[in-house]
Amino acid sequence: MKLRFEFTIPDRTPQSNTAQPDERSAAELANKIYRFRRRRAAVLGGLSNLFGEPAWDMLLDLYTARIALQRVSVTSLCIAADVPPTTALRWIALLESEGLIERYPDPSDRRRTYIRLNDKMTAAMTRLLSG
Repeated sequence: MKLRFEFTIPDRTPQSNTAQPDERSAAELANKIYRFRRRRAAVLGGLSNLFGEPAWDMLLDLYTARIALQRVSVTSLCIAADVPPTTALRWIALLESEGLIERYPDPSDRRRTYIRLNDKMTAAMTRLLSG
């Protein structure tokens, strides 16, 4: 018996005026790219593993969340990568060792850790996605 999981992809397009116009348009593009990649995986099924880029999926998710002023937990980021949790955790460690992301604790629950893009990577993603 094969299990099939269906899920909805949250729209993290910023709604507030705190983001700059280029950041808003870049976040909209990042959200569209991420949603396309999940739709591609759903349509192509088993073939989708040919196109895996968990680090890119994580960066897209973290970028749109940062511009939308949303926090991303480690668990949520693992889900966004669309790979097994152990694989996602290895990618998180690699992105952190490369200085692209940073962890920070939940002030109300010490068991939970959040992850965000650092300022330098946020600026790089904005340049990449708004160009």
